Amino acid sequence: MAKRLTIAAQQNHSWAVYHIKGTPAKLIGIIDAPDKETAIKRAIEEYNVPPNERGRLMARGGTERRK
Repeated sequence: MAKRLTIAAQQNHSWAVYHIKGTPAKLIGIIDAPDKETAIKRAIEEYNVPPNERGRLMARGGTERRK
């Protein structure tokens, strides 16, 4: 029998994670995650964001687009 996804896994959204240093902001990548904080943490791991750039990351998307 196939395993069912947990409720949290079913509620992932796509988040665009940016590095904000100047204009325009640099897109790091698109991440599937349930919230902003998790999206930023996953982007740091998946895209090997250096420590000096981690403090200036932001995530946009998820449920925000549906307002």
